[in-house]
Amino acid sequence: MAARGVGLLTRLPLCVQRRSGVQRPGFRLLSCPGTVAEDLRREEPLSGSAETGDGAVASVHSVARSHGGRGKGEEAGAAGERVACGNGRGTLGKRVDDQLNTLLKESELTEENTRLRYLTCSLIEDIAAAYFPDCIVRPFGSSVNTFGKLGCDLDMFLDLDEIGKLSTHKSSGNFLMEFQVKNVPSERIATQKILSVIGECLDHFGPGCVSVQKILNARCPLVRFSHQPSGFQCDLTTNNRIALKSSELLYIYGALDSRVRALVFSIRCWARAHSLTSSIPGAWITNFSLTMMVIFFLQRRSPPILPTLDLLKTLAVL
Repeated sequence: MAARGVGLLTRLPLCVQRRSGVQRPGFRLLSCPGTVAEDLRREEPLSGSAETGDGAVASVHSVARSHGGRGKGEEAGAAGERVACGNGRGTLGKRVDDQLNTLLKESELTEENTRLRYLTCSLIEDIAAAYFPDCIVRPFGSSVNTFGKLGCDLDMFLDLDEIGKLSTHKSSGNFLMEFQVKNVPSERIATQKILSVIGECLDHFGPGCVSVQKILNARCPLVRFSHQPSGFQCDLTTNNRIALKSSELLYIYGALDSRVRALVFSIRCWARAHSLTSSIPGAWITNFSLTMMVIFFLQRRSPPILPTLDLLKTLAVL
């Protein structure tokens, strides 16, 4: 899907493509015409207060004219116009844009942190390979969808579908070695048994793996543990392939327009400040849900900032 996603970017309409084909463009101002912030401001009624807006400029000019001709009145009018313009949409919009981009740069995952997450996955993969040769442990979620912030959990997916694809048989002398899983009543029970074995192995033999918890009765069974060398809180799941596809989809949306990630990071920060989200499990809205709400909002703008999933599917088959 990653390769299709790259090709997809070249076929999207101009309203959703990056403005530069080679270098990564800088963040365009959210206050530019046709953007989210400007559309929002257009929907708000103009106020004629004495602080901002055209009403303030008109009031200053009327005061200047009442003092007659040139001189102090005109100077006061010019000064007032400068103040009014300083509080106007352009300066305020740029100030907001700078704050959003600063928050993004200070919070996003660094390249070194991302590489460390892949390294941690490879270490867990080596442990799981003792039971499932040729298995692959892949990161997903905030670690790879470009919406993760420093300190976020490391979500890992134990991919067993690759077993047997790279090398159908492993030979040892004159003997053929085949690995098979015993029959179980359901796929969920098989998932629970696999994670139970991996959890025991991590608990007893996993280097740097501490506080191992086997949460097998959850809606999506998982093994949770802390990896001391990297400092990551890790969640290992299997049979959760839709999570990989969701991560790829969010990666594409984040790459289509550089403003999307800055907006999502700001909404998440606001939600945490108002106790709408929490790192403690409970009846909270999740960061994933918030991200999807922001994407839906951007899809419903006129003109749309982001394409719908149906449009992406249509472009993918062209």
